[in-house]
Amino acid sequence: MPSHLETIKGSNYLVIENIKISILYGGALCALSEVWIPVAGSAGALFENGPEAAAFNAASFSATKTGLKALGSPVQLEGLFPTEALEWHRGETLTVS
Repeated sequence: MPSHLETIKGSNYLVIENIKISILYGGALCALSEVWIPVAGSAGALFENGPEAAAFNAASFSATKTGLKALGSPVQLEGLFPTEALEWHRGETLTVS
């Protein structure tokens, strides 16, 4: 997946483009049980050197003008990913130039 760093209003963001993932729902009472749901689009995460983590949330999507869709509707990705999850930059300070 192509990605790049962007500075928006003084904050650094990691933007990942062309995301294509699928979610498998489960559970006996779930109407979508055992159905793979495709999710596609792009996602932006606020990247902070202090905690060395990328935070995906509604505010980071809004700031980077990114979005994901599933079944024709917008969906949200939320999570905090430490640089260990970004393996090749582990322990490095990331900057945008």
